[in-house]
This record gives sequence, C-alpha cells and structure tokens, in this order.
Amino acid sequence: MANSYFTSAFIKPVIQTWLASMECAKDSSSPNRMYISEPLGKKDENGKDLYRMGIIQFYDKSIHQKEAGEFYGDIMELMIYDDFPEVDSIAKYLANHICEPVFYLHFEMYDFEFVMEQLSDFFRFYYDVHKSNGIEGQTYKKDIHRILICCTAGLTSGYFAAMMQEKIDKQLPDYDIEVQSCNVNFLSDYIDTSDLVLITPQISYLEKELKEKYGNKIQAMDRVDFATFNVDHVLETIWNA
Repeated sequence: MANSYFTSAFIKPVIQTWLASMECAKDSSSPNRMYISEPLGKKDENGKDLYRMGIIQFYDKSIHQKEAGEFYGDIMELMIYDDFPEVDSIAKYLANHICEPVFYLHFEMYDFEFVMEQLSDFFRFYYDVHKSNGIEGQTYKKDIHRILICCTAGLTSGYFAAMMQEKIDKQLPDYDIEVQSCNVNFLSDYIDTSDLVLITPQISYLEKELKEKYGNKIQAMDRVDFATFNVDHVLETIWNA
C-alpha cells in the first residue's frame, strides 16, 4: 500500500474555500479550527438562541514521528453539537462546560479522497440527513460469537465495543457473544478467534488490504453509525444480514 498522507496545510485551504460559500460558516481565531453553525429556531432557559454547531479541528503532526510508530499524518477531528447556546467564545465555552457531541470522528488524513469521504458524512449528518446506509458488505454468518472492533489506537473503538457489549447483554442475555477492540497493528493476534471484524472509519482505507489477507470476516463500519455511536443500527445490520 502506497502511503500518501496529507498535511493540514494542503487540506485546510480546500475546506476554507468550501465553507466560504456557506452562509452558516463562522470565523475562528485559531487557524487550526473552523466552525459552522445553524440556528435551530429555539431558545434555552436563559432566552439565548440555540444552534447546531459543527467544528472542524486540525492537529499538525511531524512526519518524523513515523519512525517512533506514532501518527505521522496530520489529524482531523470532526464534532457536531446540538442545542449549542449563543456564546462569545465557542472554544472558551467548550473548555468550561461538559458538552456531549452528537457526532464525533477523528482520523489521520490518509489521502484527499479519504478526507473528503469523512467530511461528506460530517456535512450529511450536520444538515439533518441522518439516514445511515448500514455496514458495508453485509456478508455475516449467523453464528457470530466473537466481534472485534478495530481502529488506529483502540481508544474510541474500545468505547464503542463497551456500548455494544452492554446492549447485547441486555437484548440477548442467552447468547454467548463477546465484543472486543484492538489496535489494527495487533489484529493478527485476534483474527483467529474473531467471527466478525468491524474496522472503523479511521482505517477504512485498509479494507481491501485486510480482506485480501483475512477474508470476508473483515467489514467496514458505516461512518455515521460510528461517529454517532449508533450501536442499535450496527447490531440490527449484523443480525438481519
């Protein structure tokens, strides 16, 4: 696989041009952060207008970190908040309040097409098109007992796996189904004992390579399902396949 990691210096002007055509675009004092906001037509208890707030955040990484086994492409973080109050400083408000995003996704900027796919779903969800296409492939066996969720570092996937396990334990208490998570670098240690491996959007560009190596037990998770922690829809797709 040829590496073609992009820096935020390349991607940011593209997105800024995109946002310039939107009336909802907001300026940011930080060159690494962009905001968009849309009024929801309602107010909070203090009479302030409420907005849907979208945030695009960049984290610049050094290419030299590749040798240390760390991220070596720049990172993009996408967040959407509903019922966000009108404030003077969005960054200051977020720093001083606990806010749960309705959409959250972070990923290493692998290539231009990959970045645009993530952004497309970000804007699709932002503008209230919440329809999800489900998990790609849908070639699952009915005798699934071990599900593995695989991503870059295993942190976000670990949270999603815990949510999925809790849902399964409540809905299917009589079934022996275990959900685990792992870093993609350790997939070989789990693959033989896993019936289904869901790869997260952060590493969806590896889908073809991993399928060639491990077969159809590798499936790419829908970006919107993962970004919105839609465990119910993921499970529904698995069981109805």
